[in-house]
Amino acid sequence: MRKFKLVFGMCMVVFILGANFSFAQTPENLKIKAKESIDAMDTNKDGKISKEEFLAKCKGANCSQRFDALDTNKDGFLDQAEAQQNAANAKEKAAGFRNKMKNKVQSGQQPTN
Repeated sequence: MRKFKLVFGMCMVVFILGANFSFAQTPENLKIKAKESIDAMDTNKDGKISKEEFLAKCKGANCSQRFDALDTNKDGFLDQAEAQQNAANAKEKAAGFRNKMKNKVQSGQQPTN
């Protein structure tokens, strides 16, 4: 259940940032989508998302904790590099989770979180 929540949370982050990532994204496309995501939330147009900007757009619970988890360099801002890395991590975790569930179904096991 914990792994599911982590994967679900990362997927929600990608959704919150407004990114439309497909599973065939190239590194260059991830850079473009990350920049678009930052630009969409960056209300003061300084090239990064402050915690206040993030919280203004965030819907749901634990928004402050989500921001803290995404701010990997702990500078109080989300920048393009962090958005790109978080999207790539979420894509990788989602693919791993999908493969795990697919393997369980193929082996006749009941999928669980």
